Amino acid sequence: MACMGWINVALGVWLVVAACEVRQASGTAMIEHIATGLFVALAALWAALPFRPATRLVACWTVVLSGLWVAAPFAVAPERPSVSVTPDVIVGLAIVVLGTASTLTEARRIAGRPSQD
Repeated sequence: MACMGWINVALGVWLVVAACEVRQASGTAMIEHIATGLFVALAALWAALPFRPATRLVACWTVVLSGLWVAAPFAVAPERPSVSVTPDVIVGLAIVVLGTASTLTEARRIAGRPSQD
């Protein structure tokens, strides 16, 4: 799971770097990319660090949901050209897939532990 989390951290950082390097349609799009990239990177970092299993599970779900946000730029800004949307969809889907794998792994880990009640 740790490897998948670190890859999502890298994808979040890539979103921030791409926002600064790739020409954006507007300043709002650039700010959205930076904010979303930081959110993905921080949520993935939260999921990768050694917290309680339930806390990591919430963090993993947060990564998955933020990946869906990245993968659906057309829902947020339908006026953006498809050329600038395609990389967002690819990165967002990668975040969703890796985040889902982390979530399932963490859920299995929690289910396999005996109850501490």
